[in-house]
Amino acid sequence: MNGSKAAKPSYSGTALNPTSPARRMARAKKNTDQTVALFIVLEGAHRSKSQAGYIGKYVPNRIQAGGNFFIVNDRIGFSYTLTSKDLRKIKNVLLLLTQSEKTVSVSIKCGMPDIMNENIKLGFLCFAGEDFDYKAAGKIFASSKEKLTSLAEIISHQVVVLKSEDLQATIKKFQQQQLDCIVLQIGNFPNGQLVMKFIQNFDVPMVVWAVPEPKGQKDLKLNSFCGANMVTSTLYKLDKFYKFVYGSFDDDQVLKKLENFIRSVSAAKKLRNSTIGLVGYHTPGFNNIAFDELKLSKKTGVSVHHIDLSELKAAMAEIPQEKVTAAIDKLKRQVSLNQMKDEDFQIYGKMFNAFKFLAKRYGCGSFAVKCWPEALNLLGMNICPVMSRLADDEIIMGCEGDIYGTVTMLIQHFLTEQQPFLADMISVDRQDNTGLFWHCGNAPASLAANPSKAAITNVPCVFGLACSFECKSGPITVARLSQDADYKMLLVFGQAVPDQDVLSGTSVRVKFPDVTNLMNTVIYQGFEHHFSLIYGDITAGIEDLCELLKIEVVKI
Repeated sequence: MNGSKAAKPSYSGTALNPTSPARRMARAKKNTDQTVALFIVLEGAHRSKSQAGYIGKYVPNRIQAGGNFFIVNDRIGFSYTLTSKDLRKIKNVLLLLTQSEKTVSVSIKCGMPDIMNENIKLGFLCFAGEDFDYKAAGKIFASSKEKLTSLAEIISHQVVVLKSEDLQATIKKFQQQQLDCIVLQIGNFPNGQLVMKFIQNFDVPMVVWAVPEPKGQKDLKLNSFCGANMVTSTLYKLDKFYKFVYGSFDDDQVLKKLENFIRSVSAAKKLRNSTIGLVGYHTPGFNNIAFDELKLSKKTGVSVHHIDLSELKAAMAEIPQEKVTAAIDKLKRQVSLNQMKDEDFQIYGKMFNAFKFLAKRYGCGSFAVKCWPEALNLLGMNICPVMSRLADDEIIMGCEGDIYGTVTMLIQHFLTEQQPFLADMISVDRQDNTGLFWHCGNAPASLAANPSKAAITNVPCVFGLACSFECKSGPITVARLSQDADYKMLLVFGQAVPDQDVLSGTSVRVKFPDVTNLMNTVIYQGFEHHFSLIYGDITAGIEDLCELLKIEVVKI
């Protein structure tokens, strides 16, 4: 964004959870009060409160009056606290937005928004010393706290930590909570002994936040940066994890760094609570994607539950016909199906629901599936179409029994609430710096460049049905968790671009800064042949997460 006058923004809804607004509304009716977030992406415009006027034209005054305006991660929106009877009014908001010619789609979510990392408790405090302007530090602390409330649940003492009694009150309050991370704002040069005592009481990731010296002052007023230097040096020598940010509370870059960090802490927490259902094992001959279950659990906390393909088949046989019919009806509304036969529809409906049943039975939010060679004969149909549709139903689906690929997908999903997909890099073009990523037909159809052309069709190389479409253009992050002597993460950012020759199956061509470097890194550092792709630039978030988990990042 530059300083020139912004063009009038165009609107498009951001699907934080594209398939579930109605379901989330139904859940919300069980409670008396809910916080509802309505997010809109503003493209081609500055991110500022002046843009609220554009949204205001489409949001009823009755509801907008009770809303809190905020901008987070390039998204602009309002949050509302509503009684259950007001939920129907939100449906009217949805109608108004979707009927506007400037609005393509919109997503609303009941409950604390995911973008605010509702599962994270953030401890926030400000250290200050009496030798500098602690009143100014207190004002900065209060304004900073207000900004942070859009990012996480904030646990905070009301005043700056100036004296021992302030410290004791803060420690007591924080210890009563199960904090996930702490932000230590250094309001001015603090009492080092108080800082040291605080640090020794907590063993969670910390951010040290230094604020700039006020301009136009003849005397040193805060000395915050030097104080923060003392604190980071102490943390380093105590072998404590920390990040550092420097800037004012109204600096977008500071808030972006804090948001990335909080998102990473949230993703790490969700990862620790994740169970992947491994259906079968890895595909025969794919020895390079074998995994160490205990090592993975120790590093990330991820659990793996083993499920035989025969159990999937048995579950399919138990699915009631009404559920099969409902799954088929939903499928018919979503993709082109002119090559599916009646028996294919029945198998699809049973398999779709069987995965849902197994997910609930074993607490799996994701699966890595041995999708060939025997699945076609054993189950009666390729698993690819079902994997595609489950991905759009918020169940992460990894191909060919690739556990580390599935973990990479989970990381990307937890950082964005969007749906990734797993693919092979099948060719590179050095001349135009592109790589072509393709797989049999597992990508979620919501990623199609042209949704009307997304189809379940016969794909010759998989000897049966699979989803087939070209994925949309846009910024994209490619990653791969790999096991070497320890774990490492391949990480590269690129731009998905239209392809002239679209292959059957699901594919996307990605333009990179240096595709030759990417190719050589993959080949000579032993990275496996599956890569997880997700739209948007989340390289900073993945780097923060890997730092938390002590995973080496190989960034191209």
